[in-house]
Amino acid sequence: MKLTNRLNLPDALVAAITADDYSRGDADISVTQLIAPPRKVELERRHADEIVEDAAERIWLLFGKIAHGILEKAQSTGVRETRLYSDIGGLRISGAFDHLSLEDGVLSDYKVTSVWSVKNAGEKSEWEEQLNAYAYLAAEAGYKVNSLRIVALCRDWRMSDAEKYKDEGYPEFQVAVLPQRLWNLGKTYDWLLERVTLHREARQLPLELPHCTPEERWEKPGGWALMKPGATRATRVLANEADARKLAAATKDMQVVFRPGVSVRCESYCAAAPFCSQFKKGKVAA
Repeated sequence: MKLTNRLNLPDALVAAITADDYSRGDADISVTQLIAPPRKVELERRHADEIVEDAAERIWLLFGKIAHGILEKAQSTGVRETRLYSDIGGLRISGAFDHLSLEDGVLSDYKVTSVWSVKNAGEKSEWEEQLNAYAYLAAEAGYKVNSLRIVALCRDWRMSDAEKYKDEGYPEFQVAVLPQRLWNLGKTYDWLLERVTLHREARQLPLELPHCTPEERWEKPGGWALMKPGATRATRVLANEADARKLAAATKDMQVVFRPGVSVRCESYCAAAPFCSQFKKGKVAA
């Protein structure tokens, strides 16, 4: 990947952003890659030398590294940031969780993330999958895991919004502890084998890759929003235009605005998007 510095940020800041201490070690694929769409992972591998990102676009990653560094030093007991390995389906996988308590078997992973992610945590299967993969690797290494949790640090949390939108699932505090369901090891092995098979097959394809699903694209469907004049947030969003206009007609000072759907991951979180025919076709269709 090529890193640019269009904002002419200070050298020290760019160096910190550029420094990448992440490594999957002596493995074919990491847990982080395993839970990602095979299309995304393979396109990023094929176009690694062509992908361009700006330093300013990676500031949030820097925040994450800072938080992890501080937390790692603060946790003096248990297993922390230890890379573990397992051979499954012809590939060697690896993963490093943030902390595993040897006293109560609680496996924790820290995320510097968005309020939106916390509000929609029940729909983020990736977190549950990631932590269960870590639990499997821990069990293979002889550690006992009794429970899983995400400790989410909300980078965009605001006190005023916490009060204003508390009935909409807005987190009460800037940090949220989110328990994750612990699978049995048999189920986890089957899931890992399925993911390994998908990624191995994608690597063997010469040209076109399997498409990402709507869930993998973090797709938000389009809809018809009921808006008060001057408002920035919709009162309601309906899938059907006729229903939206009927409700607006029965409500004082309400207008109907169409909101197109968006694939959030493709638009904002996939470095391979410029090389993805599926993404380009979707943009043309929109």
